[in-house]
Amino acid sequence: MKKLLFPILGALVFATGCAVSPQQITVEPRSEANFSGSGAGTSINLQVRDNRGTTALGSLGGTYPETSMLTTSNDVAADLNNLLRQKLTAAGYVVTPNNADFNLVVSLNELSYEYGTAAVVAREVQTVVELAFRAENASGMSYREGRFRTPRTQPRATRPTPEENKAFLEEVLTETIDRLLAHQPLVEFLR
Repeated sequence: MKKLLFPILGALVFATGCAVSPQQITVEPRSEANFSGSGAGTSINLQVRDNRGTTALGSLGGTYPETSMLTTSNDVAADLNNLLRQKLTAAGYVVTPNNADFNLVVSLNELSYEYGTAAVVAREVQTVVELAFRAENASGMSYREGRFRTPRTQPRATRPTPEENKAFLEEVLTETIDRLLAHQPLVEFLR
């Protein structure tokens, strides 16, 4: 009986070790950068859209990746809107929903995460953020568009904790936001 019990217990421990519980994290858009333009009272209608269609960021891996999803618990687009509003206001722009000199639409096209196996033993976390923008003057006759995509691959020896996953995603999101805020064609257009 003992000979049969140990292999069964070992198989049970192995099987439960392969299952991964889903995680939910709050991804907070941040940036220490300032918008490098000088608004001097210029008005902007700012809109931030989440074009992802889901709060799922990706799979945490494991035996059943479809049930071990990483999701956001917050409205990332609304938080990004608040951050960009603060940055534009600090630069002297007036952010208003009506009769603005410029319309600025920022789209969150991708915020993704994947934990996978790169080799037999090595594992890695892949994160990607993509922001796009379209700025146009009030008449809509002149505009600027741009896209910023930031992929990052980080080797891992162990499965990341929720706090580490949050840090990975926020690092890549911050880098992408910084690139948007420093984009000279946008800064010059909004003068």
